[in-house]
Amino acid sequence: MLLFVFDKAFELVQEEKFPYDKQYIEVIDSYVKANRKEDALKLVESLLQRQSYHKKFRKLEPIREKLLT
Repeated sequence: MLLFVFDKAFELVQEEKFPYDKQYIEVIDSYVKANRKEDALKLVESLLQRQSYHKKFRKLEPIREKLLT
């Protein structure tokens, strides 16, 4: 149920500019723990695109690489 809330929240703010928050790592980890690795990867890739306005999103690059292995 909790991941459904994250799904919906990120869907609703897809076009919004919001700042980086280290809590995204916990959200991504929740997807992985729920056996939703592909969804975790999609989220990471979406968040990485936000580097254009907030460079701290680069911190998610190692997580992306880990998900790809």
